[in-house]
Amino acid sequence: MPIIVLLVTLGLLCRSAHLSAALALATALVAAIVVYAMPVGLAFDSAAMGVAFGLCNVVWIACHAVYFHDVTVATGRFDAVKSVLAGFSPDRRLQALLIAFAFGALLEGIAGGGSPIAITGAMMFALGFPPVKAIVLALLANTAPVAFDGLGNPLIILGRLTGPGAQLDDPGALITVRWVT
Repeated sequence: MPIIVLLVTLGLLCRSAHLSAALALATALVAAIVVYAMPVGLAFDSAAMGVAFGLCNVVWIACHAVYFHDVTVATGRFDAVKSVLAGFSPDRRLQALLIAFAFGALLEGIAGGGSPIAITGAMMFALGFPPVKAIVLALLANTAPVAFDGLGNPLIILGRLTGPGAQLDDPGALITVRWVT
């Protein structure tokens, strides 16, 4: 339900992302309390922890992305990187590999969150790639590194949830995980 509320308010009702996310959070809280009989205090504590955890990760990654961008622009290295990637070969296939796949994977590790697609797509468009082809190549190239996202967060979280020390209380339910020492 929260995902449906998020998509409807964003897509059909054209509301802001902040309002849509808040409505989705409210829907999740109501579902947890009413449908699953979760204690109210625990539900709000879980929501607060989720918001704090999400904001900390986003701020951490965004600070690194802005810092990386500012340093490369201030030193004049961003234009140098762009010219090196573009001037390596006149062959469009090699340019796509270098820019979309290699440089995009670097940007995904630094920033994540869709920035590699926007940056590499714009770079390829500026080099003369047709707009749709540039975006399709950037999206295709980002399918592998997106699992690592900014600073490897998805894999870190997955490792914490499923790594050594995690044990399922009920083998049939993947939701209940407890830590054993």
